[in-house]
Amino acid sequence: MIDNARLLAFRALDDVLRQGAYSNLAIKKAQKTLEARDKAFCVALFYGTLEKIITLDYILSKYLKKGTKAVIRNILRFGTYQIHFMNSVPDHAACTTSADIAKKLGKNGAVGLINGVLRNVARDKESFRIPESLEPIKHLSIQHSFPEWLIKKWVGELGEIETIKLISYTHDNQSVIHANSLKDMDNAKLETALDENNIEYIKSSFTNDVYKIKGDIIGTSMFVDGKIAIQGEASYLAAKVAIENSPTSVLDLCAAPGGKMAAMAHVHHDAEYTACDIRPNRVDIMQKQFERLGVKAKTITMDATETNPDLGNFDAVLCDVPCSVLGTVFDHPEVRYSKSQAQIDAIYDIQSKILVNAAKYVNSEGLLVYSTCTISKSENYDIVQNFLKTNDEFKAIFPKAFHGIINDKRFDGCGVQLLPHLDDTAGFYIACLKRIK
Repeated sequence: MIDNARLLAFRALDDVLRQGAYSNLAIKKAQKTLEARDKAFCVALFYGTLEKIITLDYILSKYLKKGTKAVIRNILRFGTYQIHFMNSVPDHAACTTSADIAKKLGKNGAVGLINGVLRNVARDKESFRIPESLEPIKHLSIQHSFPEWLIKKWVGELGEIETIKLISYTHDNQSVIHANSLKDMDNAKLETALDENNIEYIKSSFTNDVYKIKGDIIGTSMFVDGKIAIQGEASYLAAKVAIENSPTSVLDLCAAPGGKMAAMAHVHHDAEYTACDIRPNRVDIMQKQFERLGVKAKTITMDATETNPDLGNFDAVLCDVPCSVLGTVFDHPEVRYSKSQAQIDAIYDIQSKILVNAAKYVNSEGLLVYSTCTISKSENYDIVQNFLKTNDEFKAIFPKAFHGIINDKRFDGCGVQLLPHLDDTAGFYIACLKRIK
């Protein structure tokens, strides 16, 4: 009989792979009813399988014909991951429970296939090797479960050694939080509250204002009351860059769901904040977020690629533009399988238009911050460099917020590319441009 943790993990996995669900939301929903030990197993099995799809498909290619139905293939991936990568799971348990999932889903006709394939996988696992004769990019793709096109892209932009380090990176799925000074919370009070709730934490090595935690923070009173905010270190740093000169007015052009603007308001109280987004439903979500966190900000529904003469000018403008989100592949493993170079090429014009438009709202001596959560030269350096070529009233600077955190040698003349294996953060790009004319 299938245990609940496995069944819920599989259903979450299948939702991501076949229905396009977001991994973080799918697993959050799946583990709600589980006890702590079962939760840990469920999460490990879910993310482990999702992170290894290309590797698992290569293993299974020896035993499967093309045309296997997607749900059956997902069951086989699920079982193969347990056999190859979970030493705590006996091979027979991986085979039996995978067959039980098929029965649970009404796929009785596939039980024989599942049993047969997984027994063969278990029999051959000790002798399995990725052939050294394979082309190097293909070998890396199978070994680390990244698509070949993406590895080629990163090798071309970062170099082979840096790319191997990047795709070899692993980390725990931890929440990242910071204290909300607008609700009379500081680091000392936050640490006390975390201790009282038996939540493990460590201070981020990247910025002292941020904590990495293990445990459920959503149900605590400090979250419900808005005394803390959940936000990654790189995103938090982009917000700090925008307000490093203590601006009196701040505009966030692509603000939803509002995390960066909230962070800015938590650090710097003495400014008027304006937050914009193109989608009305996202603006509604942002407003609710601001209400919980005590952030006073004007919210506007508008297209960031179009000029709004009613906005006026600001001392600081942040545009965290839509991007390929390749910098989030370790938090959201499904991203690596769902993106393509064609998608990256298609978004270039939007990113460029937003940056050009954002510049119109910047006061003299003000800052314009361009950021993405991706590792992609064409979306980052190229966008900023092309902007600077035709906008000599702006100059790229190495921001004060980076001092003591990032070596200035990593400044590429336009901005800084944060990398997971170097910074233990999402792969953000942050460019700080100062209006000098």
